[in-house]
Amino acid sequence: MVPPSLDTASMTGNWIPDINRYNLPKPPQWFLTRLWDLDVALVVVPARTGRKYLLARRRERSLRVPMIVENLKASALKNHKRVKYSDGDLLTSLNLVAVDTIVGNFHTGWSGADMIFADLRMRDMWANGGVDAFIKRVEEQEEAVQVAKRKQLLDDIDHRAGDAYRSYQARTGQRNHTAKNVAVTNSVPSSRTASTQPAIVITG
Repeated sequence: MVPPSLDTASMTGNWIPDINRYNLPKPPQWFLTRLWDLDVALVVVPARTGRKYLLARRRERSLRVPMIVENLKASALKNHKRVKYSDGDLLTSLNLVAVDTIVGNFHTGWSGADMIFADLRMRDMWANGGVDAFIKRVEEQEEAVQVAKRKQLLDDIDHRAGDAYRSYQARTGQRNHTAKNVAVTNSVPSSRTASTQPAIVITG
């Protein structure tokens, strides 16, 4: 399905130009199409606080937007700059929830788009079995991290204990004494070895 091609602010497409304070280019149509195919609730909005895009999601339930907008207009009289250039107020007025930000050199291409969509698919609860399955997977991942940390801690303890024991042997002379005994023992052939060697015969 191809998303509607819109050049004006709207809640029916997934590109909302807003005031575009930093003159960011519109995302390429293939990006918007992939975003639409992934989730029609996701939208892209140019931020008001920097050269970046806001990736947001439409709210399933309204936050009484008209009243909020009226409150924003009223507060604008006291703090015009904050309201005009606030990303939070922007998302609230459009009834959106922030998902992430997209940054980069947008005039040279969108080479990192695959990473963006891979991250979105990984974080999509409904596409991954719903809320319960998502929570279970998160808990399993956290448990795996804790198990790995415990294993690393035990390995570190074993290594430190071994180092401490070898250091103790070196200080008390046990390591040198043991090494000498091994050297002497290895230099003296056993009687069994000597008895099995052939006799040397001198002829002529």
